[in-house]
Amino acid sequence: MTTDLSKLAIVTTSLLLCLCMGGCTFVGGDGNDKDMPPEQDVGGGDGGGDGGDVEEQALFLIPPDELDYGELVQTSNDGLPCGASVLCVDISGGADFTSIQAAVDAAMDGDTIQVAGKKFSDYVEQVVIADKSLILLGGFELGGDFSSRNPNDNDTYIVNGGDPGPVITLLNSGTTVVDGFTIRGGTGMQTMPGFEGYGGGIFISGGTPVIRQNSIQGSDVAEAGGLGGGIFVLDAAVTVSRNSIRSNEAFIGGGIAVQSNLPVLIQENIIESNDGIGAEYAGGLYLEGADITL
Repeated sequence: MTTDLSKLAIVTTSLLLCLCMGGCTFVGGDGNDKDMPPEQDVGGGDGGGDGGDVEEQALFLIPPDELDYGELVQTSNDGLPCGASVLCVDISGGADFTSIQAAVDAAMDGDTIQVAGKKFSDYVEQVVIADKSLILLGGFELGGDFSSRNPNDNDTYIVNGGDPGPVITLLNSGTTVVDGFTIRGGTGMQTMPGFEGYGGGIFISGGTPVIRQNSIQGSDVAEAGGLGGGIFVLDAAVTVSRNSIRSNEAFIGGGIAVQSNLPVLIQENIIESNDGIGAEYAGGLYLEGADITL
């Protein structure tokens, strides 16, 4: 579905959104399922309930094949040998780098960074990629040889350790790809005037980055009055594909907030149980731009 949007706010605290081609099922507050054609506006309308409690007005867009998160995550693929243009990160010490940011700082434009992970072995840091394009891949085995990748088995967590700021910041980062991570606990941008508190999980400004196959959860920018608890996009041509975006909070746009007139593609994501507490709410999505494709 392509819509020329000047402003769209989906007002709900719980939004499940996947790519809807050929029709979706709309579950409104009255519990009656309705087949919704692909081009129908989903901003609230008459199908969203009778104006009762917020939970009764929650919107769920469910694709016909009912994708679940397990199907959204890339199950396996081969890794590349660690070397000059492929930097490897292992928090346990099994690679040249033990922190993601150290690898980012050492990387040249176009390099690949492969990150090994395991649940409860978190990378507690904030990652900033600025003025260069990198491929950042999680899901390699901790202590392994980086020959294969499985994000389902090798959970690669990047967690904000309490310092203010997004977990990942992409500034004019070209065609950077972020793929295969669990991203948690961000509190929003602190150093860009006018956008303080924006983008808890990932803050994107400029470039044409791709955010895919990540779990983005537990970030909170609501108290700062920020937009985009999970992801905030500012003037970037971004693709957000096959992510799980859950349990984030913002003043507006708990899951994703976009302010961009460049092409933005949001497809095959699960966006669920996010909160927007401001006057316009938009718990799931807040989209402001001229070329946004859902």
